[in-house]
Amino acid sequence: MISRICKSAIKFNNTRYFTTNVSTLLNKVEKDSSVENLDKVLQQVKDNDVKDISIYNSLMQKYSKLNLDAQCSDVFITASTNKIQDQFSKESLDSFEKVLSNHLLEDFDRKSNLDYIQKDYEQYKAALTRKP
Repeated sequence: MISRICKSAIKFNNTRYFTTNVSTLLNKVEKDSSVENLDKVLQQVKDNDVKDISIYNSLMQKYSKLNLDAQCSDVFITASTNKIQDQFSKESLDSFEKVLSNHLLEDFDRKSNLDYIQKDYEQYKAALTRKP
């Protein structure tokens, strides 16, 4: 029995067959882990609107090994656009969570220095409501 898993893959007798160039993209990712090659593969994934999660998992793991946070986010955003982000593997989600925690903590640290603006505004607002 043939069943369609997603746009880019079908399943026949419990064997997965790729209907687009996902297998060639996976081979490119596995053979050459250079940043330029990974970027080219990611661009091809975006251009072809690939909806097979295996290529996204591979890209996420390769980018996280190279500590490329922006590209990890780009992979996740592309998967979210295709509405398949809930199919990521645990390793991919952990690496994306690490990226988020690194950058969110930096943002909170920067915003904590701006606390005086909120206090000044509250004092100004209180001064406007006081009657002479």
